[in-house]
Amino acid sequence: MANDPICCYGWIPNLSGDIFLIKISELLNRVGYLSDSSGKYYKNKKISDIKEEECKIILSFPSQFENKNEQNELAFLIQELNMKAICQIKKNGLILIKTNFIEPVQISEDDILDAISTIYQEVKDIFHEHTHHHKEMDKLLTLVETDNENIAIKEIITQYQQKIFNYHHFLKDSLTESNLFRYTLQIVKGFFKKEKPLTPSAIEYVAQAEGEMIYALMFINLFLKGTDPNYEKYDFIFQNTYNSICGIRAKITHLLQHYSNKIMIYLTIILIILTLAIIFLD
Repeated sequence: MANDPICCYGWIPNLSGDIFLIKISELLNRVGYLSDSSGKYYKNKKISDIKEEECKIILSFPSQFENKNEQNELAFLIQELNMKAICQIKKNGLILIKTNFIEPVQISEDDILDAISTIYQEVKDIFHEHTHHHKEMDKLLTLVETDNENIAIKEIITQYQQKIFNYHHFLKDSLTESNLFRYTLQIVKGFFKKEKPLTPSAIEYVAQAEGEMIYALMFINLFLKGTDPNYEKYDFIFQNTYNSICGIRAKITHLLQHYSNKIMIYLTIILIILTLAIIFLD
């Protein structure tokens, strides 16, 4: 039934192993949440303008949120669905989202899962800083619909393995001469127009891929190291992938510099020819 409780696991990527190092009030303020006198939090609204029935998402604390806790909870109320979701968040970033409907509503399970994904994005934005890529480029891990933590951990590792193929497939296309030459022309054009330096999409994608593999290594260190015999296998896979992506970055950077130098040489020759022509015509 669509109104039956649903449990989903996800992970908030982090490199510290403790996402509770910063006060929750500071984190909420950073992403635009404001609180009223009742302790409820609303996003991107002035407190004086808050009309609770107009807010799509309302955040509250079912229990005392303490940085020293191994696990804390956040509660989200999605008004239009009349759905409440309790997020049990461990300091290592593992999150369990449990849905509960205040009263029965006509809604498909797909719509409920979309709402859970929205909550997951909200929680991730609160605790995760985008350092390897812009937020707009964010590629979330897919939530794992299960109430079993071990199953969720295995599925998240599988998702990171799938990302290896996706990144290499895209980066292989980015390494074609035509694409790299086009990137180089854009950079040179921006230079002469005195525009903000352009970062080729291939470089941004490489940075994102590097970051994802670093998070994959962190994930297996948090959840497998010392407890799972497959740890060394996954460590080998993700470490090799990271090294490969770093090699791709070096190749892209080298080729872009090579093409830039060639273009600048051609432009210099053209400028010399034009200068000589002007001199002789005079």
